[in-house]
Parts: sequence; C-alpha cells; structure tokens
Amino acid sequence: MFLYTLASCHYLMPSCIDGFEVYKKPIILTSTNNLKLINGFYSKSINSNSGRYFFSNGKTKSAMFSNGKSLSEFKNKENWADYFLNGDTLIIQGFNHHNQELCRRWVFETKGLITSDTTILLLSIHDYRFKTTEVFNPPLLISFVPSSIRPDSTVAWYQNKSWYKEQVHPQRK
Repeated sequence: MFLYTLASCHYLMPSCIDGFEVYKKPIILTSTNNLKLINGFYSKSINSNSGRYFFSNGKTKSAMFSNGKSLSEFKNKENWADYFLNGDTLIIQGFNHHNQELCRRWVFETKGLITSDTTILLLSIHDYRFKTTEVFNPPLLISFVPSSIRPDSTVAWYQNKSWYKEQVHPQRK
C-alpha cells in the first residue's frame, strides 16, 4: 500500500517544467518596435541594483549590480530564462530555484509591453506552480541601457536536457 501511494502521488505531481513553452517558438514572431535588447541590459529603475541581460539566441539572465559593475556569477547555471517577442509583447519564461521543495524548480512568466526601442512596461508575472498571477499596477517602466559585459548564454541548466534539445526552435540553437 505504501509503495502504491508513493507511485500514485508521483503521477499527480505536476512537472517541474509545466508552462515552459517559449523555447519551442521563434525568438521574434512579429515585431512592431526594433527593441534594442539584444546583448543589452535592462534596469528595473534608475536606482535599481538589479537587471537582466538579453541575448540574440533567445536567452536572458538576471543580474545584480553595484556602481555599474556586475556582481553576478555568469558561469552559474541558474537565473536563466528564454524570451519571445510577438508584436509589441515581450514574454520571459524562467525558473525559480529552491532546494527545499520536492520540485526544485518551477516556471515563472513575465509579460511586458514594448513602448519604444529602449523601454518596456512590465505588466504581470505568472507562477505556473501555484497558478497565480501578480499584475503590476501601475506597470513597471523598464529602460534598456547598453552594457559591455557579455555573459556566456550557453550555460543555462536546461540547455543540455533532452526535453529542451528535442523541441527547441532552430533559431535558439
């Protein structure tokens, strides 16, 4: 009975990658703005110490900064995500990392609206595990700034997983 119960629970448990779908799509479906985000960096606000790098292969990496210098370890396989542009919408899907949970990672999706070639408004973030959505009211204004720092965008923890390699869109390879 005990083994049967464990096996039954396994089938009821959602996958740790449920919702992660943007990697199956082209990086840009349609574009209404020429967003200058490729190999660029965004800052949450002028006084923020956090941001995100974007790469031409559809990857994005969150980072922490102090006095204009990166404090992040870019060889780290965590804090990577994939993004997708469709018209004036930016979608970022990435994973949290939590060692104390049965499912060590689960998917978060951030949606934004492109307002110019260097700005977006972050509208919401969706948690696929708990099926909750936080809507930013007002939306968060994000400005892209150039950066000379170029992390290696091929080290994401999921990059060599069979489920990723089998279904990744050719533009993202």
